[in-house]
Amino acid sequence: MSAKLTPKQRIAIDTLVLSGDKSQAATAAGVSRPTIYKWYELQHFRDALNQAVGAMLAELSRMLVTRSAAACDVLEEIMNDLEAASSVRVRAADILLSRMLQVYQLTDLEERITRLEAANNGKS
Repeated sequence: MSAKLTPKQRIAIDTLVLSGDKSQAATAAGVSRPTIYKWYELQHFRDALNQAVGAMLAELSRMLVTRSAAACDVLEEIMNDLEAASSVRVRAADILLSRMLQVYQLTDLEERITRLEAANNGKS
């Protein structure tokens, strides 16, 4: 976080990242709600908040990635369970196929954007 932040601003940012609630952030930081709004007008406060949100999202992404194999295993187990209701098995298969397609589409989109950015940078 930015060195320009006060301890109260740091507390407010931590609370905003976890709850998204400005009233809770004000209470936690020991300031008024209007003060939180005034801090939002400060570029360094917004930058620090965005950085903190980005760090939280990165951590959540890491957690999801580490648990994704186990989730796929559960879905595969349900899909292959011949004693499970066919609607449950079909739903498990649908989830697996849908997520696979989403990953493919996101990967393809990322590759296309990377190529476009590289081509655009070459024109500069």
